[in-house]
Amino acid sequence: MTPRARARVREISDTELAAFLAHEALLEIRVLARRAKMSPEEASPAEVIDQIDELADFCRDMQAAATLRQTTPWRHAPSRREQAMHDRPMIYPWNVASEERRAWILRRIDEAGYQWTPPPALPTPLKGVPPLSLLAGWPVKTPPGCRPLPRRARCLKALDRDGLFALYQQAQQLQLGLGTASPWLYAHLRPDAIHYLFPDPRIYGGSGPDAGRRSWECRVLVRMIDGEQVYGSLAVHRP
Repeated sequence: MTPRARARVREISDTELAAFLAHEALLEIRVLARRAKMSPEEASPAEVIDQIDELADFCRDMQAAATLRQTTPWRHAPSRREQAMHDRPMIYPWNVASEERRAWILRRIDEAGYQWTPPPALPTPLKGVPPLSLLAGWPVKTPPGCRPLPRRARCLKALDRDGLFALYQQAQQLQLGLGTASPWLYAHLRPDAIHYLFPDPRIYGGSGPDAGRRSWECRVLVRMIDGEQVYGSLAVHRP
C-alpha cells in the first residue's frame, strides 16, 4: 500500500471485518470452482474440494461473528469467554486460526485499505465447577393448569460427544429451531468429556407443553477442547 493510500486507511470493527471476510471467502470459492472447471489439470478435484470446504467453514464462522452482537440478551451472567466474544466478535476465529489463515486475513485487510487491531488471547479456561446460576429455575416445576412433562423430559442427562452431536443433528434435520450440527461444533467439543443436557425452565412458555409441541427446549453444558465449559440451548425432539 502506498503512503497516500495509507493516509486514507479506515478503522474497521470486528463485525464489519467479519462481514467483509465472509464476502472475500465466497469470492475465493467462486474463483476455485471456475479454475477447477476451466483448468482441471492445475489441481485434483479432491484438493479443490478440501479448499472450498475449508473456506466454506471459515465463511460460516465469519457470518456468525458478524451477527454475534445481534443475538438476544443473556438469561444468565455471561462467562468470561462469552463477554470477551461479545466485546470482540473476532476473538475466537482469530485465536484458533492457523498462521496461514491469519496471514490471509491481514493481507485482505491491507489490500482493502482497512486498519484493524487483532484481538487479545482468549481468557484462560475455568476448569472448576460451573456456576450455580446455570441451573437457576431447575428442576422445572409444573405451572398451575399444565400437565407435568414426562420424566424423560425433566431429567438431567450425561452424554458423550457423539450422543450430544446426534441430538444436534436431529434438531437440524427436523428444523426444530434450536441447534445446528456444524462440523465446527463437533471438532471443538472435547471428545473425552461428559456433556450435560437438561430441561429449560421456559419450556412451559406460550400455550403449554401439549399444544402441538414437536420438541422440548433444553439447555446444554459442554466442555470445549480448550477446557472451557460453555452452555447454550437445544431443541430435543418429542417422540
